[in-house]
Amino acid sequence: MRPFFHSIRNTSFYKAACLAAACMIINFEVRADSLLDEPLALSDRAPLIQRFNLPAMRSGEILPSDKILWRLGVDVANNFVRSQRGSENLVLDGESQRYEISARYGLGDNWEVGLMLPWISYNGGVLDNFIDDWHRVWGLPDGGRPNYA
Repeated sequence: MRPFFHSIRNTSFYKAACLAAACMIINFEVRADSLLDEPLALSDRAPLIQRFNLPAMRSGEILPSDKILWRLGVDVANNFVRSQRGSENLVLDGESQRYEISARYGLGDNWEVGLMLPWISYNGGVLDNFIDDWHRVWGLPDGGRPNYA
């Protein structure tokens, strides 16, 4: 059995941890001013849902006239789904990275316009070792994740 912190020496894990830490720092620095009333920009990142590009949560307030609000977002989602119904099997095992830049502009009279440009990439998963170790340390079920490449 590998020690829990063995994954830290894994280059892909180290890169993912640094990316996550940088995103948290950037998110804190950007949100630290007057944006504290905004909700966290969360949405469903499941691979079959993400393709519909559903918007993330945001404040219900309309921006004042001539005010612009920029947002830079980075999301990493690791997915594992295994389902069988009759003779059909579905296995989704992968990871997605989503980079997004968006802007909202207040037009006045309770109107605003917005633009969002996402960049989404999919791969086999750089967080797999960390997730396997997490499940092992806390005694959580893994759903058969280690049985798939």
